[in-house]
Amino acid sequence: MRRGTTWIIGGIGLILSGALGLLGAGSAGLAGSGVLAIVQNVAFAASALLLAVGMTRADSVVARRPTGVVAVAILALWPLIAEGAAAAIGAVEPNAAAAWTVLGYASILVPTAAGLIAAVAILRAGTVPDPWRWAPMWVLAFQVGAWALTQALAVALGPDVLSINGVFLLLGAVAFLAGTLGFGVLAVILGSRRRGATVEVYRSS
Repeated sequence: MRRGTTWIIGGIGLILSGALGLLGAGSAGLAGSGVLAIVQNVAFAASALLLAVGMTRADSVVARRPTGVVAVAILALWPLIAEGAAAAIGAVEPNAAAAWTVLGYASILVPTAAGLIAAVAILRAGTVPDPWRWAPMWVLAFQVGAWALTQALAVALGPDVLSINGVFLLLGAVAFLAGTLGFGVLAVILGSRRRGATVEVYRSS
């Protein structure tokens, strides 16, 4: 197995996840949108886990260090966990405000903490070449900044915040695509370079 294959396959999976996410956003409420969301989350989880573990240790973006692998695993599986928790709350007690509040805070804190740990692990592992090993940190900073901006605008504008709902949707879409489609394209490009750089050339004797 040539080096870089992990990144190419994982990258394609992330690109697929981003595309399905956009498609799902456009078909929200329509028949099959729930299944589409599950497929998108599974594609994201499988791709992120593949990049974390790697087909070989050299292909792992976190060098298979336990902290990094666990952080990426939490980040990868959280959308599925959150969807399952929401379904469970809705089925058992849909009006349980406390449960929805806890899930809401967890959906902010858990992925942010896991993302930060994963970004630091990728940065320290050195598997991803410069300057791209900083990419997870850039994306995380943008996502946190976008969230903080939306919260600040919501407080400042009050009821009038609905007038700029399009801005919120745009920021959310860009943040989502940066963490899926953006990482996917980067992984495919870097994986192609790594694979090409390790092709053995056989010379006739």
